[in-house]
Amino acid sequence: MLKTILVPVDGSAASYKALNYAFNLGEAFKSRLIVLTVSDPFDLSPPGLKDLKVPAGELSPEEEILAGGAALAIAQKLAEKRGYDDIAFEKAIAADPAARILQQAQIVNADTIVMGKRGLGTTKAFLLGSVSSRIASAAICPVVIVN
Repeated sequence: MLKTILVPVDGSAASYKALNYAFNLGEAFKSRLIVLTVSDPFDLSPPGLKDLKVPAGELSPEEEILAGGAALAIAQKLAEKRGYDDIAFEKAIAADPAARILQQAQIVNADTIVMGKRGLGTTKAFLLGSVSSRIASAAICPVVIVN
């Protein structure tokens, strides 16, 4: 049984596709969703909440900054639109998103993690491996990676 589903979002189209998948999974199993965004502690950009919309595809570097800052607000709008109410929204700050997501999965006792295959990413992710692949290989619970 899937009581708790952790859904990391980063403002990318892939993360919102994963959130929609998690809504479907959560409705089927009557699960609680925990939507988490992890911000870089050195990102001093404004959140950019003026024009909240789900990205349709690839974003410019400027759009990536705005999307990352607005990730939870967009996720909240999607949950409201969907009518999904057994949901919590959490924000964390960490230099290593994968490690923080894995830690949060343990804290909330997640039964599964649902995430997008490719997020906004950085050069660091290119060098260290994607967040989704690191989580898939290190998580103690099942991980669903949505294409």
